[in-house]
Amino acid sequence: MTSLPTPFTTRGDGESRWLLLKNNLTDRFYSFDSSLLPDGGYTVKVIASDAPSHSPGEALYAERVSDRFEVDTTAPAIGGLIAALDGKRIHVRFHASDSFSPIKRAEYSLDGSDWQFVEPVGQLSDSKTEDYDFRVSIPRARFGTPVDGRERGE
Repeated sequence: MTSLPTPFTTRGDGESRWLLLKNNLTDRFYSFDSSLLPDGGYTVKVIASDAPSHSPGEALYAERVSDRFEVDTTAPAIGGLIAALDGKRIHVRFHASDSFSPIKRAEYSLDGSDWQFVEPVGQLSDSKTEDYDFRVSIPRARFGTPVDGRERGE
């Protein structure tokens, strides 16, 4: 099977122009860095032609537009972070919000240890905003233990 040069384009929701991602695509598969696109909904279009192997009047063209898909590469924002010593534990509270998609999960790491899942206050991550309130046991009696946090949208 001979591969023919094909343009690969994308268009965001509400846009009228197609943006060229790759011209003269000859591979059967193509991947691209979606972090280069702003968060939002997109479709891609591929136009195939046999023009390189035919005279101009005999060339045929076909195009296919994908189903809509979403790109969300912006991390949720963390606000109101409070961490306070509560006996031999650390009481942690914070608010997470994502402007585009529901927050999928939140995790914390204590002093570089493995990441630990944290449930939101409502016990279900299904919203663009979530509140977290939990306590972490301190493995050894020491102060100044670093706590890292991260959360992920969909």
